[in-house]
Parts: sequence; C-alpha cells; structure tokens
Amino acid sequence: MMLQKMISLFPVVLLACCFPHLTLATVLQGVTYRTVAPTFPSTLDSCLISKTKAKVASRTVCASLCSQTTGCLLYCTDGEECTFFSAEVTDGWEGVTGNSVAYSFQRCYTSLPHDLTAQATASHSMQYASYIPQNLITGIFCGSYPGVYYTGNSLNAWWQVDFGSPKTVSRIRLKVSKSYYSQVSFYLGNSSTYSHNSVVAGPEQTEKSLSSVSGRHSVEVDIQPSTGQYFTIVQAVSSWLGMYSVQIF
Repeated sequence: MMLQKMISLFPVVLLACCFPHLTLATVLQGVTYRTVAPTFPSTLDSCLISKTKAKVASRTVCASLCSQTTGCLLYCTDGEECTFFSAEVTDGWEGVTGNSVAYSFQRCYTSLPHDLTAQATASHSMQYASYIPQNLITGIFCGSYPGVYYTGNSLNAWWQVDFGSPKTVSRIRLKVSKSYYSQVSFYLGNSSTYSHNSVVAGPEQTEKSLSSVSGRHSVEVDIQPSTGQYFTIVQAVSSWLGMYSVQIF
C-alpha cells in the first residue's frame, strides 16, 4: 500500500524537484487547484479534516494527498505540514485580518473552479433586518459560515449579482435555507431587470437538485452554457428567500 502511494506521488515529486519554475495553480489527476487567501476565522474548525507532514515538495505532495482524501476541497501548506479542509472556498475569498485570524498558512489551494462572483456586486428586492446581499458571495462556505441571509418578505423576492460585464455561466451552486427556498428560478441576461432576461433554470431543476448533507441543504444546477451580466435568483411565492452561499461557475 505504501509502495503504491509512493508510486502515485512520484510524478508530482519529480515535477517539484526537476522543474521548480513551474507554477502549480495546479493540475493534478484531472483536478485544478487555485490559490486562495491563506487566512481564515475559527469557524473553519468544523471543516478541518486532518493534518499531515510532507517532507518532500509539500506543495505538490499536499495536492496529491488532498485528491486522495475523502471530502477534501481545500488544502494549505505551512513548512512541511499539509492541512486538509472540506470548506468550499473559491478564488473570490479575500481572507480575514486582525483578531479574526484563527488559521494562517503560507499558501492555500482550492479544487473549486474560478468563481464568477469574485469582484461582483450583489443586490436584492427588499432589505430584511441587517442582512447584506454581498454576504452570499464571500467565496467561502463552512458549516453555516458566513451565516444565513434573507431577502425581505415579498412576492417574487429576488437576489441578483452583477458580474460587471457579460460572463458565461454553466454551473450554479447554492447553500439554502430549505424553509425559505421554494418555486425558485434562475435568470441570466444583460438587463438589471430580471424579467427582461432568460430563464436558464426553472423550479423543476432548482428543486430537483436540492440535497442535504450533514443537515445542510445544497442546490447544484448545471445549465447549458449561457452568457449575461446579471444573474438573478427569483422565488415565485410570497415569502422570504433564504440562503447561505452562492457560487457561480
């Protein structure tokens, strides 16, 4: 077993030893790992899988070990140590500073694709309490961090992201509050008025794909690649629309 693992890591170690100039934003065993900000709050505790020592070429060996570790979506390096997390972190994550820092690494890498919400601007149909639409696109989800978000209670409550320019969308991944997620459609187009844009996924898709893992409700919808500047989530019932995270690829 150990020999088999050493053989599987050999091409990775060879690359690191013999081609140190290569940048590893890193394609390994069909997975592309992207650099993300290496500081995190204590709420990442609930997504910690394990730590291990890797004395040779820790950056690349850690990537290989992450790809072999069940649930690993994020790995970080610090000296000879690899740390593995199940947190859904994208390249939109900007990290934390000051007293909020509980984890700080030399480098961190995510297996998730480029997140189109990075640098985007969010808005919503109606304010509710102190919930901020931008909080859905922080680029991280772990447990319930960064916390639930609700629109105001209305018919056709909506949340929208403006990419800043037209982008091609093929996959949408949400974490939702199941009690406040019903009859939802996704719109995409070049108008900030969602009803002027195309429906790229209706309730039959957005609710069929609803699943629960460890008590958290996820929605992941693949669509025919479509292009637009404004992506809108609309709920066609009179209620609050509740979500934790939005990632768009």
